[in-house]
Amino acid sequence: VRKQCLRELEIFRERWDKAVMDDDCWTDPYPPATSGSKTS
Repeated sequence: VRKQCLRELEIFRERWDKAVMDDDCWTDPYPPATSGSKTS
């Protein structure tokens, strides 16, 4: 089950990245965090 979940996540990320590249209007509302900041 875990391997299937990980594979589905990989597929989702690939599709998401492709959609972002194809959409010129999309902007990330959450810019990447700097190396010194922590997320909760």
